[in-house]
Parts: sequence; C-alpha cells; structure tokens
Amino acid sequence: MKANQLRARHAVWLAPCVCLAVLVLYPAKAEPVSQPDVVHMPVVRTPSPPIVEAPVPTTVHVVLTRGHKRLELELPLDGKVSATDADEIARLMRCPESGRTRRIASGTLALLADVAARYPGHEIEVVSAVRAEPERSREGIKHSKHWDGHAIDLIVRDAKLTEVRDVMWKNHRDVGIGWYPTSGFIHLDYRPDVHDTSWTQARPNADNQYNPRWARLARDPDAQRAASCAKMRRFFATSATLSTLAVSIADSLGYSTACIARTPRNS
Repeated sequence: MKANQLRARHAVWLAPCVCLAVLVLYPAKAEPVSQPDVVHMPVVRTPSPPIVEAPVPTTVHVVLTRGHKRLELELPLDGKVSATDADEIARLMRCPESGRTRRIASGTLALLADVAARYPGHEIEVVSAVRAEPERSREGIKHSKHWDGHAIDLIVRDAKLTEVRDVMWKNHRDVGIGWYPTSGFIHLDYRPDVHDTSWTQARPNADNQYNPRWARLARDPDAQRAASCAKMRRFFATSATLSTLAVSIADSLGYSTACIARTPRNS
C-alpha cells in the first residue's frame, strides 16, 4: 500500500476523534442573554369582612287605638314593659264604664306583640280589656280573664280576622282564643293556670261553642288536609265533566285522585 493512501485513511479515522476532543476540551460558551429585571411585588391579602349577624329584634312597633285614643310604642316581644309603658297601656285598657284600671299581664302583652309582629303596619283596635266586674258562670263562678288584666278583645285593621284567630291558636299554648263573628272581633287571653280553650259565640249573649271546628283544623294538619280534600270533592261533584277531566289529568300526571269525586258510569 502506498504511503499517501495510508496517511489518507488515518486522516479519515482521526478526524472524528479530534473533533470530539476539541468539543470536550473547549465547550462552546453560550452568549449571555440579558433578562429584564423582575420586580417581586408583595402579595397584599385583603381580609374578608367579618360576618355581622343582624341583631334579633326584641321589640315590635305597635299602634293601639280605642275610640279617639291612640297609643304607639315599642312593645317587647316577651311582654315585659317598663313601668311607664305599663301605666300608659293600662290607661288605654281601663274599663270605660267604671274607670277601673289594671295593668295588663305580661303574657297577654306578649300575645299582643306577636299579633303586631305578624301583621306589621296594621293598627290594632282594642274593643274591650279590663272590666269592672268579672263575668260569672251559671254557677256563679267568676271566670272572666278581663277582670285581672289577662284578656283583650281586639280587631286587627285591614287583616282577615279568621286568619289572625287561626294563627294565634296554632302557634301558642296557655291561651284562650274566642271568635265573635257577629261582633267582628277576637278574644285573646293568657291562662297558664288552666288548659287552652277555644270557642265561638255565634250571636251576642249566646252560649259559647267550645272546641269549634276552626280550632281543630288550625292545630291538626291531618284534619286540615281532610277538610281541603272534602272541599275539593264538593267542588268536583258539581260537574261530571269537570270531575272526569280532572281524573284523567291526575292519572296522566301520576297524581292521586283521592280528593276528586269520581262520577259513576252508567251501565
């Protein structure tokens, strides 16, 4: 083999080795790249505003009227008024015939406050409160809660009195609720010493009907549903076509038809 050919082959073999050595011994240095200045801003965390619960009201604004007299005051929900307010209320509630004055019991004032809270903006007219002589039963037993300042007969202006009657009877215990439809007022009294009592006096001076239907319905949800169902049956019973249509719609929607009067089909 000729010398020049041998040298050429050696050159071809050595070239990669030399390049590798150069790369290892003299690595390429990258040109520095200028970086923009980074400004680290402090993270400011805004504290969440504290949750402030609305204060639970302890009084209710009530407007009491009786004839030409008018009394506005903030009545505590528990009926425990100051001596000054107690005297103001007593003057409004006194017996008009005898002038007898007596402070109204806090339990009765609590009932009055609840009426005012449920019907805000409605004036409450006092029909009767303190009386000079207690009513007596046929046996001569004194039993009127008006005598000792535990009872108020009232009207809630621009409110449905049957609704006031029912809601008070439903939501309170140790009470007496009387309904006087002819005279157009309801009786409220606080009676922790005896059982709850409800009645209706259909006509003035008539015997009271105790535990009337409205009182049973107000406190018994099952009785309410039964009464509504009976009312619906009476409504659908007025029209066979309407009853049949209602049954078809209820069946298609998967609802019960128990409260719909089914018209028997002619054979």
